[in-house]
Amino acid sequence: MPSIIAVLFLHLIVAPDNVKLLPLHPQPKDGEILSSWMVRLALENHFHLHTFYSKLLDYKQPIWTRDVDRSATPELIHLLSDCSSCPTAKIEAATLRHYDGFIYEDVRTHGVARWIIPLGVYHRLHRNGMQCCPLCLKDETPYYRLKWRTSFFTVCEKHRCFLIDECPKCKSIVEYHRLGIGKHTYARSSELNLCSHCYFDLSETPPVYPPRLPEHIVQEYRNALQKVAGNSWSCTMNFPTAHPLAFFHGLRGLLMLVNKRSCIELRKNINHSVPLNLPLEKEWSLEFGYLEIRERFNLLMACFWLIHDWPSRFVKVLKASHLSRSRFAENVEQFPFWLLQPLNDYLDQRHYIPSPEEVVSIIGYLKSRGIFVNAPSVAKVLGISIDFARSYKDLWE
Repeated sequence: MPSIIAVLFLHLIVAPDNVKLLPLHPQPKDGEILSSWMVRLALENHFHLHTFYSKLLDYKQPIWTRDVDRSATPELIHLLSDCSSCPTAKIEAATLRHYDGFIYEDVRTHGVARWIIPLGVYHRLHRNGMQCCPLCLKDETPYYRLKWRTSFFTVCEKHRCFLIDECPKCKSIVEYHRLGIGKHTYARSSELNLCSHCYFDLSETPPVYPPRLPEHIVQEYRNALQKVAGNSWSCTMNFPTAHPLAFFHGLRGLLMLVNKRSCIELRKNINHSVPLNLPLEKEWSLEFGYLEIRERFNLLMACFWLIHDWPSRFVKVLKASHLSRSRFAENVEQFPFWLLQPLNDYLDQRHYIPSPEEVVSIIGYLKSRGIFVNAPSVAKVLGISIDFARSYKDLWE
């Protein structure tokens, strides 16, 4: 049963505007994701989540059957603010809307969202848990970070180890909101570092570090991780664009290219230069956010290698891989300028089709110079094939 003292305090502690204040109301930690803080609020007051929110706080809308970090309602945010004295702006900043206009235009509340790891089952084939750094969970008060929900994060920018999303002991996915379910005793908020299935201490997971890669590539990736974590993108970064939204839009295009079924030669060339061992024949058909952490890391490292010394390496490798503008994507105009420009300038192999007006102008130019007008002379000036130039023959005869 919940602590009787806690219930009494819940009814005795009243704010000036007659809003009931929780007896224990820890504030969100720096960078903490909303769901982590909501779990800590309930467990700190010795209640299970369902009882705490539906009975004590009288919030009747679904919470834990949905992705609360993406779809927290204004009503829920105001309720949390009233019972904890935490400003609504701070609570809103703990949701995935925090990255609106930064790594995506706006986060989708339903379905697949770009750069967001969807938690749960995908077509009954794959299940994702919450990512976390085992070394970060050694904090005095363990909590889960907002940045760990983004698929861009595969390693901890502080400890440099791979993130984990499952318990190393029982292989269950990380689901901290299920702590205490089915138990007679109530989990404490300090136990968010435990596996909700077997109660293994996730902070004791031996850290695993990425393989040795070119340091400048790893450092550029870590710089980007630090900027996303601090929401402080800088124009001094060694990237093709100073705008984060444009960078992540283009990076997604590069990920699609490296992942493309027909780009075997590209993956061969990348593997030859960087020890990533990208599978040649395999295509990751799942959305990027559904891929395993190591797969996402390898794809991101391949893209950061292509971006380095932009656009020289990118153009050189794509030409060596026999990839043109049209093979990059069906609709390249969807990509930002920094990615579209080298595609147009160096990799555009489309045939130039002059207008009749241009051909007439060229005919006039040739005649003014005393040059005999025929298919070869027209083709030479226009830069088209002689056979194609013959299709305009009626213009000079």
